[in-house]
Amino acid sequence: MVEGVNTVKNGRWAELDHDLLNEIAMKLNYSYNDYIQARSVCREWKMALPKVPCLVLPFSEDNTLETYLAHRKIYHIRLPELCGTKIRGSSYGWLICVGIDDTLQMIKPLNPKVHFFLPPLSTLPNVVSYHPDEIDNEYLLQEFGDNDIYSISRIHMQKSFQVQKVILSSPPDDNHQDFMAIVIFSSHSRLAFCRRDDTKWIDIPKSVETEDSYDYKDAIFHEGKIYAIDFKGQLFEYHIKKGGIPIVSSRNVPPPPHFNSNRYPHYNEAYLIGCPEGDLVMVARNFNYYQAEEDAPDCYNSAKFDIYRISSVDMKQWSKLFKLENGAIFIGLNSSTWMTNHTLPHGQRNKIYYTDNNLEHQYMEQMGGHDIGMLNLEEGTICRFFPNSYLLCPPPIWWL
Repeated sequence: MVEGVNTVKNGRWAELDHDLLNEIAMKLNYSYNDYIQARSVCREWKMALPKVPCLVLPFSEDNTLETYLAHRKIYHIRLPELCGTKIRGSSYGWLICVGIDDTLQMIKPLNPKVHFFLPPLSTLPNVVSYHPDEIDNEYLLQEFGDNDIYSISRIHMQKSFQVQKVILSSPPDDNHQDFMAIVIFSSHSRLAFCRRDDTKWIDIPKSVETEDSYDYKDAIFHEGKIYAIDFKGQLFEYHIKKGGIPIVSSRNVPPPPHFNSNRYPHYNEAYLIGCPEGDLVMVARNFNYYQAEEDAPDCYNSAKFDIYRISSVDMKQWSKLFKLENGAIFIGLNSSTWMTNHTLPHGQRNKIYYTDNNLEHQYMEQMGGHDIGMLNLEEGTICRFFPNSYLLCPPPIWWL
């Protein structure tokens, strides 16, 4: 302790004893902003203080409530910028929000005046036209393989699964000029992308052989490529062509054994995660449906998680994982993420943290948004964070 104090007196803050630094950080009881600022003092402090995953929860029209799960602390942060929006992504410290005014914008919760706008909803490939003055019929849509054109309201466009998830390749700053974003959109769960200065979303074709169906479950940027997984457990690899559309190659990898390939998207979910070592991991999530009360809407919860890994070298076969030796996985509406042990508090390792991205049921406003919890792989148990809640709207999301 004396050595740490002497270090501070001499002005070498980067050399502050790590035990003393953690003691100081623990005193920041209700100021998550101060904790983030402490991690930003220098590289040594950032490495010494674990990154704290937060769960952004609905609180009121202009507030969010964040649960600091590492120490079961709760912080209240006013975020009027989120008022009237729906969060459809979280990546690199940004929240991606769908506005009622046709906007897709990125917000930093601790610096909400910093905005980055993605191309608007009206430029999605399935939007034929946008008429903001035609109340309740603002958007004309035409889905893949369908000759019918139909109209929907801006409220439906924002709240439903027309925009399911937005994933970023990197933070949108000057150090990442190759910034890209991909969106899973439409009732067919298609993919589109944009680059930094694009004004519209560009459709990503699946492949000539399989254009009769889409239903992507998840997508990630990994090792300079885009990877996507569909409802059948089929893996797709996209080579990012400079200035052009990503080129797809359907990996001839059989789905994992017993993968639930039921076409209805709310029966299962799948997530892709990049390993620190470069391999790919897939988490298959299966639901259990039940009726909480007589004549009440059906509810559901996550009943089972299966983890599979595939080598980035040969990409031949999925192998099952039974533990996460080097971290924890966070899945949901956020970009699916693997956080390594050195960035996590000890009690959060070897676990899967999940939130509810079952947008179909959330849009129905009868159930959904409540299936949130943690799978402890060492004990084989699931802890549900809100066991008595049938609906949390908007659905919580991991902010990493």
